Amino acid sequence: MLFSLLLAGCPKVEPEPAVEAAAVVEEASVFEPIVMPVRGSQIVYLNATFRAGSAHDPEGKEGLAFVTSQVVSGGGAGPLVPDEVQTQLFALGADIEVVVDKDLVTFRGKALREDMPAFLPIFTQMLTAPGMDESTFYRAVDSARSELKAGILESDEALGDAVFDSVINVGHPYEHPVQGLTSGLDAITLEDVQSFHHAGYDRAGVTFGLAGAVDDILVNDFLKAMEDLPEGTLEEPVPASRTVFTERTLHIIERGTASTGVHFGHPLDVDRGHPDYPALLVATTAFGAHRESYGRLFREMRGDRGLNYGDYAYIEHYREVGLRDPEQLIGTLREQPQFTVWVRPTETQDGPFALKMAMVMTEQLVELGLEQEEFEVIRTHLMKRKKLWAKDPGRRLGYAVEAEALGVPNILEDLDHSLQELTVEQVNAALKAHIHPEQFQVVVVSGDGAKFATTILKTYDTPMVYKTSAPNSEQAEEDKAYGTYEFKPSTWSVLEAEKLFE
Repeated sequence: MLFSLLLAGCPKVEPEPAVEAAAVVEEASVFEPIVMPVRGSQIVYLNATFRAGSAHDPEGKEGLAFVTSQVVSGGGAGPLVPDEVQTQLFALGADIEVVVDKDLVTFRGKALREDMPAFLPIFTQMLTAPGMDESTFYRAVDSARSELKAGILESDEALGDAVFDSVINVGHPYEHPVQGLTSGLDAITLEDVQSFHHAGYDRAGVTFGLAGAVDDILVNDFLKAMEDLPEGTLEEPVPASRTVFTERTLHIIERGTASTGVHFGHPLDVDRGHPDYPALLVATTAFGAHRESYGRLFREMRGDRGLNYGDYAYIEHYREVGLRDPEQLIGTLREQPQFTVWVRPTETQDGPFALKMAMVMTEQLVELGLEQEEFEVIRTHLMKRKKLWAKDPGRRLGYAVEAEALGVPNILEDLDHSLQELTVEQVNAALKAHIHPEQFQVVVVSGDGAKFATTILKTYDTPMVYKTSAPNSEQAEEDKAYGTYEFKPSTWSVLEAEKLFE
């Protein structure tokens, strides 16, 4: 339902046909784990990542990758039924978690070294010999439906993110949410899950490793246990082509809320292996680092004007670990990235001004770039902050496994040198080369979609209204420029939230 509605409001585009086939690589695969020992550690971290995310869902069965991951993680392990798995994990004080995204499905385990004789078989047999009974399957489908409703449709911010994902990936395997579509979930059977597991969870498509208190014996035991996966066929993935937008569009999602939130941006051709990745990382860090107060967007929109809780910019789709740990969730890196500006919800009447302000600030970033002093401060900050991205051996292992699975550099190891060699001129040139404001696709979630559309499209001046003290003269002039900015999308539409993702 969402896709047909979005297509009806899309601008002229230059589509390229999706590439469905993958080139078969003749050389034998290297089936061995990444090993990262840590002297003095008593904990072992395990990671197994498969190229079996939601982008691999068959048409008409959107949600199959997610459901399969839940059946695998919740259906038992070898001879152990689900309750026995949970009882043993509790007794060991150990953890197993699964992360599902568009390209990858990642299973992570953590236990004491002394408990590995009991823990390792649970972890590996969960992957190689999961229980696949009907009760586990039905729970997994219900879990997917619940996440679609409670996790996305009932959350302003998650809904905006998911619809933006669909808009910029129209016609692409990334288009639907990781959890699937209602119609797709209705069509999935237990036999589909069994087939998907056999085809996607194999030696050819897995990247795995262990870190912490590891030794040769444990490495060999892990390797031998993972050999129970089917061999599979080694293939070189060929990314599907994405739509090249030539005009702006506006998609307003109406939901019963007293606020207005915004996402805008476009697909990006710069992944972690691209020479301009460090330059764009510095630029977006200066402009709007996730949950940081030093970014331009945050300072001016929240700090100076109190518009909302925060405003950020990204060159990769960003999923954080949680509110208490806002770092990037490992396992969610995508082969094909995107540029996004996220304006967190404002009061409904402030929405049009907030969108205009963020749009103008982004256009100014591309046009004017960074000054030398700002560049040097942010570059130095990034070189130090990077060391905190992986706070434990498990996250360091996660970065390494994720990078190898997608064939990109491990930025924990490779970013320092690139940042040291980087210049402000390279940053500003990269912004002009890769960020295109005229192509921005805009998604707004608002409690009054019709009023937002009328205001943003037909009212020339949408001023900032201060509830307490008045701004100084400089800020007042800036506000006038933002409020009188002419936002003119080529097409626009208003959709009801409850009709999405069917």
